[in-house]
Amino acid sequence: MITLDNLRDALRALCYEPSGDGTVYQKSWEETSAQITVDFSKKRIGYPKDLGFKVNKDTTCNFSDNENFVVLACVTMLLDKGYRPESLELEREWALGHEQKSGRADICINDERGDTLAIVECKTPGTEFKNEFKNMQSDGGQLLSYWQQERATRWLVLFACDFINNEIVPDQVSINCSDDENFIALAKRDDTIALYRDAHTVEQLHQVWTETYNQQVEGNILFGDRSTAYHPMVPPLLKKDLVDFRAEDSIVNRFEEILRHNNVSDKENAFNRLIALFIAKLQDELSKMPTQEIEFQYRQGRDTYETLQDRLQRLHSDGMRKLMREEVLYVPNDYAENLISNYTGQHRKKLIEELNGTLRKLKFYTNNDFAFKDVHNEELFLQNGKVLVETVQLLQPYRIVGTQDIQFLGDLFEQLLNQGFKQNEGQFFTPVPITRFIWKSLPLDSIVQDEAGAVHYPRVIDYACGAGHFLTEGFEEISDAACQYDPTIEDDLGDADWVRDNLVGIEKDYRLARVSKVSFYMHGAGQSNVVFGDGLENYPDKGIDSRTDRGRFDILVANPPYSVAAFKPHLKLHNNELKVLETISNSGSEIETLFVERAAQLVRPGGYAAIVLPTSILDKSTSSSFMAARDVLLSSFEIVSVARFGSGTFAATGTNVAIMFLRRFDEIPPRNANALDFVDAVFERRKLTGWKDESAFNAYLDTINVDGDTYRAFLAGEAGWNEWANTRHFNVYCHLFESSKELKTLRKSKTWKAADKNSQLKAENELFYRYAHKEERKRLRVWGLVCGEQTLIINSPNTTKEIASFLGYKWSNRKGNEGIQPIDGEGVLYSDDESDDTNSLSGIIRAWFSGEQVEPGDLAQYYYYAKTTDFIDFDAEKFDETLTIPRSFYKPRSFAQGTVVKTLRDITSYVTNSVAQSSITTDTYVTTENMVKDRGGITTYSGELPASAGTAYKKGDTLVSNIRPYLQKIWLADRDGACSKDVLVFRSINTDSLLPEFLHLLLWQKDFFDYDMSTFTGTGRPRGDKDELLKYPIPVPTLSEQRALIDDFNRLTDEINSKRQQIAALKESVKSRFVEMFRTKTHASWPIETIGNYSIEMHYGTSAKAGADGDYVYIRMNNITDDGILDLTDTKRITLKGQALENATVRYGDMLFNRTNSIDKVGKTCVFHQSETMVIAGYIVCVRFADHSSAEYVSGYLNSKEGKRVLRNIAKGSVHQANISAADLAAIPIAIPPLSLQQEFADFAAEADKSQFALEQEVDALSAERDALLDRFLA
Repeated sequence: MITLDNLRDALRALCYEPSGDGTVYQKSWEETSAQITVDFSKKRIGYPKDLGFKVNKDTTCNFSDNENFVVLACVTMLLDKGYRPESLELEREWALGHEQKSGRADICINDERGDTLAIVECKTPGTEFKNEFKNMQSDGGQLLSYWQQERATRWLVLFACDFINNEIVPDQVSINCSDDENFIALAKRDDTIALYRDAHTVEQLHQVWTETYNQQVEGNILFGDRSTAYHPMVPPLLKKDLVDFRAEDSIVNRFEEILRHNNVSDKENAFNRLIALFIAKLQDELSKMPTQEIEFQYRQGRDTYETLQDRLQRLHSDGMRKLMREEVLYVPNDYAENLISNYTGQHRKKLIEELNGTLRKLKFYTNNDFAFKDVHNEELFLQNGKVLVETVQLLQPYRIVGTQDIQFLGDLFEQLLNQGFKQNEGQFFTPVPITRFIWKSLPLDSIVQDEAGAVHYPRVIDYACGAGHFLTEGFEEISDAACQYDPTIEDDLGDADWVRDNLVGIEKDYRLARVSKVSFYMHGAGQSNVVFGDGLENYPDKGIDSRTDRGRFDILVANPPYSVAAFKPHLKLHNNELKVLETISNSGSEIETLFVERAAQLVRPGGYAAIVLPTSILDKSTSSSFMAARDVLLSSFEIVSVARFGSGTFAATGTNVAIMFLRRFDEIPPRNANALDFVDAVFERRKLTGWKDESAFNAYLDTINVDGDTYRAFLAGEAGWNEWANTRHFNVYCHLFESSKELKTLRKSKTWKAADKNSQLKAENELFYRYAHKEERKRLRVWGLVCGEQTLIINSPNTTKEIASFLGYKWSNRKGNEGIQPIDGEGVLYSDDESDDTNSLSGIIRAWFSGEQVEPGDLAQYYYYAKTTDFIDFDAEKFDETLTIPRSFYKPRSFAQGTVVKTLRDITSYVTNSVAQSSITTDTYVTTENMVKDRGGITTYSGELPASAGTAYKKGDTLVSNIRPYLQKIWLADRDGACSKDVLVFRSINTDSLLPEFLHLLLWQKDFFDYDMSTFTGTGRPRGDKDELLKYPIPVPTLSEQRALIDDFNRLTDEINSKRQQIAALKESVKSRFVEMFRTKTHASWPIETIGNYSIEMHYGTSAKAGADGDYVYIRMNNITDDGILDLTDTKRITLKGQALENATVRYGDMLFNRTNSIDKVGKTCVFHQSETMVIAGYIVCVRFADHSSAEYVSGYLNSKEGKRVLRNIAKGSVHQANISAADLAAIPIAIPPLSLQQEFADFAAEADKSQFALEQEVDALSAERDALLDRFLA
């Protein structure tokens, strides 16, 4: 802004010259002899009144208002442009309004004849300028009031002038006061079209500007390069002048308003026309240089509806051919002239043939791509032209190519899509938050990196891509993940070459295929491949061929159609076969089952899939196609996670859906072949000892609750079939066989009737065992497919309010705010900060892809881990591989016969008595904050005391935190005191039957907290349900048994605590010894070397899939503790061979470095002290030294405070996690002490580690004994 403080600098920028003492600045114009003076001593501005420059009031000729400096700048620029002084007038006055108050225009510009050319209202930049423009939009503001008085004026100009970096920066919006010739023509046929010439009041002028001209404004008409004095000109719109779309521009609402006031009711058709316009605009921008004038604009005064539409048709035709690879007929204006000039004389016959051919195409093969209204006469053409002009004017100032905010542009397109596209049968667009959740759940950090640490772009497909939501979101996420490993990656709009062969969509609806392609350009992925076709088909020429490895994909993400009635007769596949299709009738609607099989075809071994499916795919048992689809799932994929969502997720459907997160099994050997071999091994009664089949078979026996001898007797088939009627599992076969048609047919046969009883029983036995063994083989095969797998289950809440809080959005039907409405601060699906896996469900899924179970947190109520086999009922009468997934996986305990079992309600009560606020003291006050997690008791309260009363507790009461029960906070009170309302106080009703200490022991059990977690609700600070907690069943032994158990519990607890203190002392001793030996002044003389130069080898681990079985222990990042210890209590196994094994193997004395983790855990380091060959995961770097004592020293340094600080400084943040590459690690400088000192420290650390390991084993044994104290009461 120009103010008195910077006025001198602003005047110099306007080429004013100061006087000798600098008190007066002046500028002269030789052509007109005009001169303006600015006198700082008098604070006056002198305009050339002697030359006819008219100043009606001197209010703008002083320094009293910053707006006067804007007027000065505007007048100066007008004189610079060549306007004569006599053509300019300040403060022209009119009587305005009903009360005839005066109104004065800042500047009036007359033309060469003396008529008013333009009225200029000056405002300071920023708030005043914006507010006045809002006033103009609202009711016309000052300028339209002046126009009403001065109807001859041709332009209204709102002007502001800023002063930035010593440069004058003008800004203006202008209204053309002349009626458009196209609208004049339209008004002759449509009397609803209002024109300026017929408006007689300010209100009417404003109405015409609003409804006829859609409040269209122009830019720099006065001072543009093509404007001259007395000839203002709308500046041509150049490509470099285009600006980014902004949220405050309300494009969607403005487009809807255009449709509304032009009575366009067919929104779907309007959206299709909008797509054609976007294609034309894309083509225009891609074909222009920055300084070239764009063609996608309406040139008022020069364009007719015909010339505008012709230009748009040409751009659209070029765009369809070049961008969409489709041919569209375009007939240029000069078609007839060129045709006749090319075919003369004897070639006339050729002319007629071509003309007839073109007319035929126009008649039968074309449609008006810009017809917002049906056009079949001139009047409708004019009406449609008005809509087209307004829409072009709405979009023309903005850019698609090169936008700085690609995400907003993509979101804008999503809004337009949701408003304008009708979702047909089986077709439901996936909300952006859901696509974002899915992509953030995939382990992209490992997917985009190869074994050498370089960027590897995955091949991605969506075989039912719709509007391209999944693929555009995937482009963003993959690009972000790749930048973590290569910061030089460029992903500018239209410049991301990696997507050309790697980002593929298939869409059957041609309109949506075009939408996808436009959307890709808007997101910066214009080279992506969109195939107009059927997602169930192979397209070898497009790189989509499930029959070859090159035609398969690393990632498949999709929301395929489902429940499409009678689709089968219309499905014509030429290059593919689907086995599931054979199980669907011609009238069937279960098309989603085919897309399950198609996913198995398209995803490479080891690849990933995330598919939105109806939950019926998991549990529907009435359709053979659903069973076939489930069999494909179980035989082809590891079901990593199932996220189930309720009816509030998708706007257009109330269907409950499940997002299946899958990982493709390796195909050598095929999973199904292994399972069949397992079945054969069991039925042929091969020796299973030493094979993994042994553990799988034993686990199966445990699940069906049958011992080995009984099962082998069933396989032998020697017992009479009805002898199995009372044997668990096999009794199902007896029941079904007894009522089977085959048995009835046998018993009706003459042969059976003529036989003796033994022969009859033998015939029945043979028939039974053929049937029962066949059925058992089915079940055993499925067990072989999924045994050893675990699945993460996520469930959304049930109530509408909780669902919205869970999703972070809700659906609105309110006019003007239709569609998704984000809820600030809500939503647990994903987080903008994905460095912590515990703060979002996507982080929890992503961690589970790597085999990492996230400890229960605030989100624990929404998820649980379970064996995949737990969801399948292997005792079901009809075994159809149904997966029944409960909302909670808490399994109630079964108690031994004779145990007295009661509920908490029977034996205890909540204490509700209060303690006055004045009686509460810090030494006896308990809140959830000073209760220690993991059943660690309490610490002394150090916060401010509450302002209200607390709950009174007494010595012997058990206190349990009711907030976040997964933290397992519990304390047996050893004093009287008060606690907060969020702490539950349990008290024994009768101490003669239940000792207070035993009540504490009962509630201390992990099973109680598991039960508590299954009841809790809420998304912010989840709480257990107090009424449900009182239903918890517990054993109540005799008082003597209670006392004995209490004594054992206290003894074991004391021993555990003592040993933990010894472990802590050992850890601290190693740290202290390191500081003592290496962080003293003596190290200043030691040489400095980088870790890379000091080591002899560095390599990453493997990203191959690990599981429950395998040849080698698989070390993951959670096996390295924060204290620098290798903890092998929870490991997976893996099988590798050849070079892959060599590259990922670790040896005794190697240092292991966790390169990728959350920012507070990245860089965890330990030394490998095992003699057994083991394999490390891809998130770990193995560093090998010439001497293993060097590994101990470097590990000690990296685990020290100084080392941790260095690691935090070099860690690179990413969209998901922090990362320290092997190169970053290698570059860390470190002092190198003598090898003898290093060896001394290594010996000390090894001895401490050995002692610590022994103590930890003792603690584990004691803890297991303590946890099992109540097992005697369980069945």
